[in-house]
Amino acid sequence: MVALFILLGCAEDRPEAPLNGDSTFPALEAEAVFAAGFSAIGERYIDEVALAPIALEGVGGLASIDPELALTAADGLVRMTFGEVRTEEIRRPAETDARGWARLAVRAILAAREVSEAVRAASPEKLYEAVFDAALARLDVFSRYAGAEETRRLRTQRDGQGEIGIHFRKMSGGAEITLVVLESPAARAGLRANDLIRRIDGIEIDPLDEADIARRLAGAVGSTVRLDLLRDQDGREESLALERALVVPPTVVAERREDLLLLRVSGFNQGTAALAADKLAQARKTAPRGVILDLRGNPGGRLDQAVALADLFLTQGRIVATRGRHPQASQNHDATEDDAAPGLPLAVLIDGRSASAAEIVAAALQDRGRAVLVGTNSYGKGLVQTIVDLPNGAEITLTWSRYHAPSGYTLHGLGVLPTICTSAQAGNRGGLAPLLAGDGAAARVLALWRTMGANATPQRLRPLREACPGEERAGAFDEEIAKRLILEPGLYAKALTLTGSTSIRP
Repeated sequence: MVALFILLGCAEDRPEAPLNGDSTFPALEAEAVFAAGFSAIGERYIDEVALAPIALEGVGGLASIDPELALTAADGLVRMTFGEVRTEEIRRPAETDARGWARLAVRAILAAREVSEAVRAASPEKLYEAVFDAALARLDVFSRYAGAEETRRLRTQRDGQGEIGIHFRKMSGGAEITLVVLESPAARAGLRANDLIRRIDGIEIDPLDEADIARRLAGAVGSTVRLDLLRDQDGREESLALERALVVPPTVVAERREDLLLLRVSGFNQGTAALAADKLAQARKTAPRGVILDLRGNPGGRLDQAVALADLFLTQGRIVATRGRHPQASQNHDATEDDAAPGLPLAVLIDGRSASAAEIVAAALQDRGRAVLVGTNSYGKGLVQTIVDLPNGAEITLTWSRYHAPSGYTLHGLGVLPTICTSAQAGNRGGLAPLLAGDGAAARVLALWRTMGANATPQRLRPLREACPGEERAGAFDEEIAKRLILEPGLYAKALTLTGSTSIRP
């Protein structure tokens, strides 16, 4: 068997050989990509990590392409083997030398290409993916690598892609419109549910699948798409040109329930807080007696929108803080002076699927003494990610900070505890029974809850979460509890005293 290409050491008396790539593997670019990635991990990851083990794990990820490859390190030396053939030993770079570990990764790839047909046939992108996937796997499930093509798609999603604002289903003869988004290009053009799209820019839809149809309907904001339609109203054919726009799906629905306003928030996109503010302003004209904010099943979304939504009900104090190792990872977000619902009692519904941005809102309103929370423990997703651009057009997503509620506890792994627990698993379907009986257990658990910091172990968190286990709550029972609280001022005041108004720890 052919011996593996020798990896040169760093001895002062022996100059390091140049990284000689070729047209199929750009060695110098690869060194820059790995160096940028390793540096970002060392500098930005939420917890201080030893770079050397991560880099070694990353280079060992080449085995995902060819299992015959193996990397070992001992006594300050690194060696690669291919099958039973061992390479000469080399000195490992300094523990924190991102450039040195990047250079080692490239040399390992060049060596592997000498003996492994699978590695030689792998594209540079496949090699980057193998190294970074293995390296980031040592961190957490939210830190990940995205190649250049995937990064372009992700950026389009983040920045917004032009759409016409319809939902559709593929059927024989075309794509039937099932929903038209309000104030979208489709709505302005008069499209309606049950209209049948037969061609997009002259291309017959019938042979296309739903993914192809969606791609052809989308495009740059301001660009034009022509649709040939069969109108449901009178069966006539019509051709329309629509200008694509950034369509922001509505995430807030307002309903009047007797004397109360029910606001359902399904997610947090760039229009959430403004839409909620508009719904509140309209509702105040008819003088509701209180507001129920329903965050059940809300998976979260944009941090700025969570802050803005909580700010609608607060006049001062901390809303949320982020804390991380990198200086830019630690930020405070505070309320402004105006309350969009002054004097109105507020109840917030949460459940086991309320996560991230939804938890920020719930925790802030509870900690500031502005709302009574009803439901079950929330999901407990309280990590913040940052995106690092790489020289090859790819990106790394790294966890770099944690959300902290105004009272100081960390949301991740713990979530938010409702004041009134309705979890069937906790035997609390009575909901208000403990409160009516004067049971102070909820207040005691909440007080302990607020002592949980970022270093709290799962063993400490588990008993707290078991006090009101998270579960999906979609029925009317929790709404009825919230309604009774708001309509009985004495009961609401009693529940609110269990919350307490606090300020964030330094």
